[in-house]
Amino acid sequence: MGLTVGVWNVRSLWQTGAYALMKKELERFRYDMVGLCEVQWTGGGEMEGGKILWFGTEREHVYGIGIVIGEKARKALLEYNPVNEKMMYARFKGYPRDIDVVVAYAPTMDHSDVEIEAFYDQLEQTLNVLPKKDVKIITGDWNAKIGRDNIGFEKVMGKYGIGNRNNRGERLLEFAKDQKMYVNVTIFILINQKKWTWESPDGKTTNMIDLILIEQKWMKFVTQCRAFPSAEIGSDHRLVLCNVKMKITKRPKSGENIKSEI
Repeated sequence: MGLTVGVWNVRSLWQTGAYALMKKELERFRYDMVGLCEVQWTGGGEMEGGKILWFGTEREHVYGIGIVIGEKARKALLEYNPVNEKMMYARFKGYPRDIDVVVAYAPTMDHSDVEIEAFYDQLEQTLNVLPKKDVKIITGDWNAKIGRDNIGFEKVMGKYGIGNRNNRGERLLEFAKDQKMYVNVTIFILINQKKWTWESPDGKTTNMIDLILIEQKWMKFVTQCRAFPSAEIGSDHRLVLCNVKMKITKRPKSGENIKSEI
């Protein structure tokens, strides 16, 4: 059946009932792991026997990152590590290679270029600590518009984006080029309704800013990627799911989940 990886900016789960609603919504879909942005829980850890892993700030209900893991993927989990309140990764036993899923939440437009560069530096460092032979997938809210024009970026995106590119989108594509990653959704011919991931409060503007990247050498294994309308959980973002023709397998019995700090 393959692997299904997703991303969703949930815009806070700490209000009463938000987590339960998110779980109910995800039950509509088949998934193995879904990266979450803006969880806004404090502290960090895991709940429900590892069904959700998260890491946030110590006291404030801001930012926060997480990953929801399906039953089969929980049995394949090798380790997970929080980097900071905007980045974490989890490693899974897989075939033909082990699979590393990084979840990232990029600074919004009101943050400085210095903060943007710090984010990408940290993301690069995170990729560098992962085994080179592993399959690397990055899910995240990039707060960046890559547009539809792929001239000069043919190796990192297809011809089927939406809208126009901004400076932050340019920076994302440069990062993808340096790291030999590919923006999955742009290779598929889809109506815009299945591509946009964020909608303005007045409903007049939509953008594609929640994206899933995979290493270029594994792009041929991606069979579908699209956004889905989702329940009202107080978020202006939509769930994105990508299907990858790879398998996750049970970790060795002697293996244990390891949590450590970078």
